[in-house]
Amino acid sequence: MFFDGLDGFSWRQDVGVPIHSQARWDHELFLQPLANILDQFERYGVVLMDRDRLRLFTVFLGEIEEVSPESSGPTTHLRRMTKELDRLVQGKQAQHLVLAGASEITSEMRSRLPTRLSALVIGEVNIAIDATAQDVLSATRPMQEKYERSDEIQTVKEVLRGVARNEKTVAGLGRTLKAVNSGRVWELIYSEGLSSPGFECAKCAALFSVKRKSCAYCGGSVQAVADVVERAVEHALRKGAKIEVVTGEACASLNTVGGIGAFLKARAVSL
Repeated sequence: MFFDGLDGFSWRQDVGVPIHSQARWDHELFLQPLANILDQFERYGVVLMDRDRLRLFTVFLGEIEEVSPESSGPTTHLRRMTKELDRLVQGKQAQHLVLAGASEITSEMRSRLPTRLSALVIGEVNIAIDATAQDVLSATRPMQEKYERSDEIQTVKEVLRGVARNEKTVAGLGRTLKAVNSGRVWELIYSEGLSSPGFECAKCAALFSVKRKSCAYCGGSVQAVADVVERAVEHALRKGAKIEVVTGEACASLNTVGGIGAFLKARAVSL
């Protein structure tokens, strides 16, 4: 699961390293906890239906909301079902879908979905059409959590595979910070709870894992910071990178290479 950008929040824009001193960011705003929360509570949609009724839900930050379909009528009409699911995905920004209802209904629904929607389905669950919203949440949340853990494991495997093949990924604090400084991070991945002291340029805000006499980018003075991982998350978010916080088995695997890595926007052999 990932946190994509900072839509809805205000900040001063930067245009890459070196960052001009007037564009320094307010370090009172700590974005890492926010990114962690949003990553662990990704929005997903639930489609609950039988032969006669269709109910739609969105789940975000542990809260469930029922969304009224735009139209009513028999749910077996494929065009209508597809329209409603498109609206759920696009209008409500649901990143995954759970199909709910009697098993024969959900199986039929899944087989008839267009590829763009079937690719978002993470599972099916048998729930009565008149189930309460809280019952729907209780039945579907474990499925989303299981999917998230599996997705995290796969993400870390791809990072490690890319590092081994020298393909558009980096791992380890020093190399990842260099990628962040260069504005080349497409997706930043790090272990839940990871923190590390480090250093930051007082002039351009470049980040370093070890102390330097001066900034490698602008020559400015370098000062200690309590948590350079926190700074890296802030920098990456402000530059439009995605954020993935991994836990459990994925966390243990990523910790073997320093607990942090990234997918890059472009090939970077020298990082």
